[in-house]
Amino acid sequence: AMVEIFLKEIGQPYQPEVIETALSQFEQWYAGDGCYQDGADYRFDYYNGIVIHPLLLDIGMRFPGTDVPRLLQRAQRHGELMERLIGADGTYPIFGRSITYRMGIFHGLSQLVLLQQVGKNLNEAQVRCALTAVLRKLMASGIKAVIGSKFANGHGSRTVILIYGVTVLWLLLGSLFFI
Repeated sequence: AMVEIFLKEIGQPYQPEVIETALSQFEQWYAGDGCYQDGADYRFDYYNGIVIHPLLLDIGMRFPGTDVPRLLQRAQRHGELMERLIGADGTYPIFGRSITYRMGIFHGLSQLVLLQQVGKNLNEAQVRCALTAVLRKLMASGIKAVIGSKFANGHGSRTVILIYGVTVLWLLLGSLFFI
């Protein structure tokens, strides 16, 4: 659907049915409380924040007839959950399949700040401070990220190599083109 939205945005022929199908499928995959499944089975990981919410908002804001307020409300709820995962020192729990995409995990939350739509339960300055702490923690040791005491399985600190960190950072910055 993102390719079709891009084609639409640059004035080229596009297939609206592809976009409609994608939006319809994600509506069926909505699991509640701000979380979508990314297939038939629900997986507890960061994919909602990396891809699903940000791209659904990008698509919805550019495709007539989309229920943008509903997408925004769900993204805001997910943003609340994500913000609460961030410790004061910028650490957050590690879980799921997408932990190597460390720089993109808070893409959806960042997008809400950019759109000035964090919702009534969050303060934009609070979110910016939390995201700044995360970036400082991740960038402090080059390509390594020290994950503090909020490690998901309770085993304390671990060092994780960021295989795709820089690439995802550039992808995140590139996605700002659509905003």
